[in-house]
Amino acid sequence: MSRLNQLGRLRGALRPRDHLHAQVASGRVAVLRGELNLMSYALKQRLGVGDEGELVALDEEAHADLMRLSELLAGLVGARVTSALEERSRYTWEAFIGHCLRWWFGSGARTPLLKALQERLADHAIELELPWAEGSTARPVFLPPSQVPLWVGGVAGLAVSELVGPALWWAPWPITVGLGLAVGWSMMSGEWRCSSYGCEAKLTPRSSTCPSCGATLSIEVGRDE
Repeated sequence: MSRLNQLGRLRGALRPRDHLHAQVASGRVAVLRGELNLMSYALKQRLGVGDEGELVALDEEAHADLMRLSELLAGLVGARVTSALEERSRYTWEAFIGHCLRWWFGSGARTPLLKALQERLADHAIELELPWAEGSTARPVFLPPSQVPLWVGGVAGLAVSELVGPALWWAPWPITVGLGLAVGWSMMSGEWRCSSYGCEAKLTPRSSTCPSCGATLSIEVGRDE
């Protein structure tokens, strides 16, 4: 590649890119999620990287499986996303999926594959609303409130007493500390979180599904049983 072309690619990479937002239609992930997981795990340790960083399938069957998985994912996210990805990266869609799989396996598959895909697309300024746990069930988990606001309120009340207490008859330390604790107490509140694998999204009352991963909630948010 000539120095002029290299400079052109560098300048193109430095230009701010338009942020692309896309959404996967409801119900589509639930149909394909199980098949996608099986196909992705079947490719474990069957993909490699060549001397120049290109993706290499270790056998013809692995190549065919990767093409099939890429085709399913392309149909899921849509042509608009795949075209944007290929324009914004140096990879074809199939190679991108292969590298995404290698990164996913290398990280210990700590998150679902579809969430990993969502995160890798975000690296290229592609925001994809993808309910990656759609079709599964998750139980809302209540996280108790932090005591930090209470401690901060008490310390702030004591500081106020030290600063203005001598000048104001109504500001001895028991009153200011008590007021600070009261304010801190009013700021303490727990929250409900999704317990789906790889998701800790905050839930709102009367939610039936998680707004982040799309999992169906097993109980109404706010219930103890």
